[in-house]
Amino acid sequence: MIGDKNFESMRKYQYYDTGDDGDVDAYGVNWLAQTFTPEAVHMISKVKLKLFRVGDPGTVKVSIKNTTAGKPSGADLCSGTIEGINITEDTNGEWYEITLGSGYTFEKNKMYAIVVRAPDGDASNKVSWRRDTGDATYPGGTLCTSSDSGVDWGIISGSDCMFEEWGVGEPAPTAVVWGLLPKSQIDSELIEEAIARMIAEHNEDETAHLGEGQSLQSHKASEIIDHVVNSIIADKIRNREIPIEKLTDFNYLRYSFSLETLDCWDTSSGVFIYGGRMGLSTGGAINTVCYADSKNYIRTIATKFFKAQMVFRLGYTTKQLAYIVVGSDSIDGDEQQNCGFKIVDNKIYALHSRTNGVTTTEYTTEIETLEADKIYIGRVVFYPGEKIEFYLNDVLKATHTENLFNPDFNEQDLFHLYIKNTEALNKNLSIEQLYIAIER
Repeated sequence: MIGDKNFESMRKYQYYDTGDDGDVDAYGVNWLAQTFTPEAVHMISKVKLKLFRVGDPGTVKVSIKNTTAGKPSGADLCSGTIEGINITEDTNGEWYEITLGSGYTFEKNKMYAIVVRAPDGDASNKVSWRRDTGDATYPGGTLCTSSDSGVDWGIISGSDCMFEEWGVGEPAPTAVVWGLLPKSQIDSELIEEAIARMIAEHNEDETAHLGEGQSLQSHKASEIIDHVVNSIIADKIRNREIPIEKLTDFNYLRYSFSLETLDCWDTSSGVFIYGGRMGLSTGGAINTVCYADSKNYIRTIATKFFKAQMVFRLGYTTKQLAYIVVGSDSIDGDEQQNCGFKIVDNKIYALHSRTNGVTTTEYTTEIETLEADKIYIGRVVFYPGEKIEFYLNDVLKATHTENLFNPDFNEQDLFHLYIKNTEALNKNLSIEQLYIAIER
């Protein structure tokens, strides 16, 4: 399994672990260090230190630093911590293992330093590091102390602290990558596990992408946000958050039909108004047509952007033909151009019609099976010369991009409503709402 093979086992490299006869204390600004010199290139993973505590020194930090002139210097190369309260109070000390994060790769024959500090401690709450005080024999380094939080260091010759540094040797190239991804030599976590962990951490980070130049910061700072149409959910907008100037759009002509009177309609018999709705009823004679055409003309249907919404329902699913469209007032006319929805028996189609002045051609896409007495919210959005989108109950069902309206035949009604029975049975169409917005 990747991550469990081809990697060298962790082992002890530099160490000095016998002969301790004393100790040295770390607390507050008083820091300790033991320098050492690796004899081989390897990556350090952890250290083991022989420690005891007095009182509660708080969190004890252990790190690796470079050295200059035999003294610790520079920033931490890697680090780890141990809670002081968990360290023994036995002054003989015990060995404790401190993991050093992602580790660091040492160079051969270069001196480094193990640095120990307990910044929250004091003289009564401190960590003590066991050491050989008189005749220490570790050849690669020595004890160093600082009384100003590591700014200045002194070398304590002839004294070495008890330490072991553990890691893995310089691995072969095939052992440190998985595909093209680097694999840690000191951590058993698999690549898949690391990815899952980092994704979880990112998802839980409330400040993700809020930094300067990042996506959410840019989003927040933008005066206008270019959201995809219909991507903002209305119930997520707080009351009074949209000013009136955003609602008054003088670039559009808007028509919303109250459906409380037939005064603005040309109709056949069988059309009636009831409860704020319009009903079209064929009666029982076969092949009877019932229609309603709005008297408002739009002379630029083929060249202006518009969107229209029609809420409708039908009482039957057999032997019928119905149109709920924006455009021509004559389904049988030679100059018919319209778009909307066509119903044949129990099939609903997205429809647009195009004329050449002599004949009219319908272009349809079947989009849904009709259910009797179900309310449908139909919407068409026309982009001149580009496409017509057809939505049913807020779902995009079809897009027509070819054979769009002929701009030479451009005088059309706002709405044309039509139903015809093809059997000797009354068929009915109910119109619940009609709305259109047309670019000026």
